[in-house]
Parts: sequence; C-alpha cells; structure tokens
Amino acid sequence: METELELSVTADSQARQRLKVAGSLTLPHAVRFKEALVACLEVAREVTLDISGMTSMDLSALQLICAAHRTAQRKGKPFTVEGGSAGYRTYLANAGLPRRDGCACGAVRACLWRDQ
Repeated sequence: METELELSVTADSQARQRLKVAGSLTLPHAVRFKEALVACLEVAREVTLDISGMTSMDLSALQLICAAHRTAQRKGKPFTVEGGSAGYRTYLANAGLPRRDGCACGAVRACLWRDQ
C-alpha cells in the first residue's frame, strides 16, 4: 500500500524556506509535491528540501527535484537537498544520476547529482 505524503514548510526571518517531506515521493503525489516546490520558489530567497522523512521515491520525484533546482538557478536562488539516506543514494545510482561532471543545463558545479 502506498504511503501518504506529508509536506510542511517552515520559514525564517531571512526569507529562507525549508520544505520537509515525510512519506512517499511517488507519482500519485507528484502534483502536490510540484505545487509545494513552486510555491517555495516563488517567495523564498533560498530553498532547502529536507527528505529525511521520505520513505520511497520514483523518477517523478527526481524529475521534479531537478526541475526545481534548475528553476532556482535561473532565479539566482540557492536550492539544496538534505537528509538523503543510503537508500536515496542507491536510488540515484540505479537511476544513473550521479555525475562526475555537471548536468546538461551547463551549471557544472551546481548540479544536484554531481558526486552523489
């Protein structure tokens, strides 16, 4: 049975937002996850995605995380992912995402998947 997804946002006085994920980051929850990412990127100066409570994920989540990172870069905003477990890193490896070089967007040093 699919685990539900809980999303919570906290902000500080510096306009930094932390989007905390608990549960399953999979296709059935992709729209809610995307909406939360977009909302954070619209108002925050800096966004941190905390996936320490994530129980599972699929390619839809990785695509949304990558798109959020690219959007943040275009807007000149820092975007980081924290709390990735060994299972998360294994999933990245199985999906072929870890890279020695940057991503196709041209931001070599800023790629989320670099040296994962």
